[in-house]
Amino acid sequence: MRSLIVLLALTTTVAAEPVTKAERAWIVDYMTQTLRDPYSIRSTGISEVRPLTGDAGRTIPAGICVRYNAKNGYGAYGGIDTLVFVRTPTGLVYGDWRHAVSTKTCWVDNVVYGPFPELANLK
Repeated sequence: MRSLIVLLALTTTVAAEPVTKAERAWIVDYMTQTLRDPYSIRSTGISEVRPLTGDAGRTIPAGICVRYNAKNGYGAYGGIDTLVFVRTPTGLVYGDWRHAVSTKTCWVDNVVYGPFPELANLK
């Protein structure tokens, strides 16, 4: 019986939760300020807020993956790119080396993307 309880504890996963409207708006604002041509964005997707594994196996308790395709400095589409955002006690932040995440953080099979029309339909 004890081994069954341990097995159940090891196989239990933390449930993902939806991204809030405020977080979506923050991401859209970040992207419009960061990209060369944010109005060209297409092929967008956003994951739910979920635990992610960063570099060196570090766990990020609440991460959001965003994928998109936007024009580069030469005016051509560069292909699908991925960004990671981390939910912290002070709010959402761009995930970078300080949070032990990189674009590879979202290159796993268990990250499922849903539509992100707010980002794809910038005017």
